[in-house]
Amino acid sequence: MNTRELLEKVAAGELDIDQAAAELEQHEHQEWNTYINQITGDRLEHLKVQVMPYVTEEFFQQLDDYTEISQSELRDLIVKHISPAYQSALQEPDLDLSDQELVSFVLHDMSADYIKSILDLGFEGLGPKELLKARIHGVTASTARDFRERGIDFSFRQLIKMHIHGVTSEYIEGLQQLGFSQPSANELVKLMIHDVSLAYIEAISSHDLGDLSLGMLKKMRIHGVSPELIDQLQELGITDTTAPELVKLSIHELTPTRIKSYRDMYPDISTREMLKCAIHGVDQAYHAEISNTGLPGIDPRTLIKMAIHGITAEYITSLQYLGELSPEGVINARIHGVEPDFISDLEDLGFEDLPLKQLINLRIHGVDTGFIRQVLQLGIHPSVNQFIQFRIHNITPAMIEEGLAQGYDIQKIIHAAIEGQLAR
Repeated sequence: MNTRELLEKVAAGELDIDQAAAELEQHEHQEWNTYINQITGDRLEHLKVQVMPYVTEEFFQQLDDYTEISQSELRDLIVKHISPAYQSALQEPDLDLSDQELVSFVLHDMSADYIKSILDLGFEGLGPKELLKARIHGVTASTARDFRERGIDFSFRQLIKMHIHGVTSEYIEGLQQLGFSQPSANELVKLMIHDVSLAYIEAISSHDLGDLSLGMLKKMRIHGVSPELIDQLQELGITDTTAPELVKLSIHELTPTRIKSYRDMYPDISTREMLKCAIHGVDQAYHAEISNTGLPGIDPRTLIKMAIHGITAEYITSLQYLGELSPEGVINARIHGVEPDFISDLEDLGFEDLPLKQLINLRIHGVDTGFIRQVLQLGIHPSVNQFIQFRIHNITPAMIEEGLAQGYDIQKIIHAAIEGQLAR
C-alpha cells in the first residue's frame, strides 16, 4: 500500500492516523533494507578479494552461483565457510564472537596478526566491538606505540579519536619541539579539530604575547586570531595586547577597519574603550546621531553608557525643552524611566515645567502618575517634594484621607505618619 492509498483510507475513516503512520514507516524501512541489502556487480568482485584470506575455496564456488547477493545470504555463506586456519587464530584471544561479529571481522580484514597487535597494547576490556572500531578507523599498533614513546597517556577510546582527527607522531614531536612537552590526548584531539597546525603555532609564537598554553592557542584559532591580524593591529600601534585580549577583540569583531573608524571619532580612544564600543554597538553613525543633538561632553565612556541604556537622539530631543542638559542627567533620566509619556502625564495633572532633577527624583522614589492621581482626587495638591515624602514614608492615599478627616494639613499628615499616628 503506497502513501496515497494510506491517506485515502485515513480520509475515509477506514484507518487510524497512528496506524497509517506506523504502516508507512514499516513500508519505507522494508524498501530501504531491500536497497542496502543487495550486493551486485563490481562490489561483489571486490568482496571476493576482500574475504579470500578468511574463507575456504568452497565459499567462492557457491558464491559463483549468485549474480547478486543479499547481506543476510552473504552472512550465512561466510559463517559456513570460515577457514580452519582463521577459526584457530581466533581461538587464542578468546573473543567469543557471534556470527554477526565473525562476519564483520572477515569483511573488515581483521587478520589474526592485526588482532594480536592491538591486544598486545595492553588495554583492558577490549572486545569485538572495540577491535572493529580500531580497524574501521585505521588504528595501528605502531601508531599507538609511537604515541607512547613520546610520553602521551591515552585510553583506547582516545587512541581512536586521535586517529580519526589526524593526530600523528610527527605533530606531537613538533609540539614538543615548540615547548609543549606533555600535551594530553584530549588536547591533541581538540587541537586537530580546530586546525591548530604547527605552522600556526610557530607564526603566533613569533609575536611577543608571553607564554601561550595549548588551550589559549586553540581559543585564538577558534576565534580567528591570525598572525596577519596581529601584524595589522601592531601596524595600528596596538602592540601591548595579550593573547586573551586578542581573543576578545576578535570575538567582538574589533577589526582594523573598525579601529580606524573609532579613531576618526576619538583620536585618543583606548583599546579598551574601542572594545566596549564594539561590544555595545557603538559606531560612527551612532556617534554622529548623538553629536548632532548638541549635547556637550560626549567622550567615549559617556557614549558607551548612552548606548548601553538605549539612548537615542530622539530621546535627548524629547528632554531638551526642560532646559540645559548634561550627558549624566540624560543617562540618569533614562536609567530611572523618565520617558516622554511620563512627563506628558505629569503635565496633564498640573505639574508643568519640572526640572529634570525633580523628574528623576520622582521616578527614583516610585512616584507614578497613578499614585499622584489618587492623591489629587482627595482635593489636595501636594508639591513634588511632598509626593516624594509620601513614598519615602510609605504613606498611602487611605492614610492621607484619614489625616485630612482629622483636619491635618499635608505636612502634619507626613509627620503623623512618621510618628505612627495614622493607620497603615
